[in-house]
Amino acid sequence: MNKTIIISGYPPGDSGVGRLVEYLIEMNNDDFLIITVNIDFENPYTNIFVKYFFKIIYKIFKVFHKIFIRVKLKFLKNEKIIIIHPQTIGFKTTIKLLKNNKIFYYVVDCSFFCVKSYNHLENENTSCLRCLNSGFDSIKENRCNSFPVENNRSSLNFLKKLKEHKNQIHFLLQNMNQKKLLKKYFGDVKCTVIGLKTSDMKTETERVETLSGEGFDFVFHADPHPAKGLIFLLNLSKYLKEYSILIPSCIKKINKILNTNYKKEDFSNIIFNQMRWDSGLKEKVKKAKIVLHPTLWATPIEGALIKSLIYNGVVATFDLSFSYPNEISDTVLIKLDNNSIKKSSIILKETIKDKEKLMKYKKNSQKWLQKFFKYNNMYEKLKRVTIYR
Repeated sequence: MNKTIIISGYPPGDSGVGRLVEYLIEMNNDDFLIITVNIDFENPYTNIFVKYFFKIIYKIFKVFHKIFIRVKLKFLKNEKIIIIHPQTIGFKTTIKLLKNNKIFYYVVDCSFFCVKSYNHLENENTSCLRCLNSGFDSIKENRCNSFPVENNRSSLNFLKKLKEHKNQIHFLLQNMNQKKLLKKYFGDVKCTVIGLKTSDMKTETERVETLSGEGFDFVFHADPHPAKGLIFLLNLSKYLKEYSILIPSCIKKINKILNTNYKKEDFSNIIFNQMRWDSGLKEKVKKAKIVLHPTLWATPIEGALIKSLIYNGVVATFDLSFSYPNEISDTVLIKLDNNSIKKSSIILKETIKDKEKLMKYKKNSQKWLQKFFKYNNMYEKLKRVTIYR
């Protein structure tokens, strides 16, 4: 094969990595060969029995497809390959590719040093750097389980192999803080910051530069996960009793994720409503007074943050050392206090009452977005780094 090959564990679809793959497919002008290990189907049938039957057929087909692709990938040699999300490609398959090919590793999370991918412990209100600073003994001490693939042994073996072969890899990064984190862990390795674009990050905005009174006071725009600030928000809601909050997930799913037994009545000012970006959340974000993005891991560029700035402009987050929001001015983002729920509630109360301040955030975020889209030409940078080297 002559073309540079992009291999992603995720297929195009409604997830962060899925939207990235969609963008790469949309932009691909026969520059790359794009392979996804997993595939997804939409079940078109409405009859319950037919739908259930085809659900089983699709599942069987997906399993066989994954096996077939992984076997095929193991025979690739002396190719230029861009790896995206090794957890879902398969750790053994990724290691095999690493040994036999020239590898560019596009880093989407913290899985290069953290088995959880999101480097965060549930009982803490900051990101966790234990394995980065003092080795992998912390995994057992803190009972960390690998995510999204639950296989600690395989994940840990991959981390060790990655460090062993670090000088053979050219790391592709989203932002400067991610580069600092990578260098802190690996030392002096080949790496290039190329940014992030996804299919739903559009340069044009649909934001109305007025303050809407129609929507929720606060909308949580993130997956219902502790690392994304879910527990922090549930506790924060008790300090914001007079304000309405939307969490785009059902209480049943939250209880399953947190292993709790919450009832809706426990949070009188929160509306729990299962929805995705294209099934109602986008409209809720546009009409919210403030969008909450309280992520607690060392996040690179997240689509949810960028979309919140595009379609609303007033976004509250944390200012953690190695996170992407740390690179953005506090005139653009509302910076909450991750060490104090009470102080965070005071910041939000003072801001939501100040219409002039809210409008400043909208205007400043608009200016910031213009620069973001001007310089964040990810696809062209990806070509320059991987094809022409």
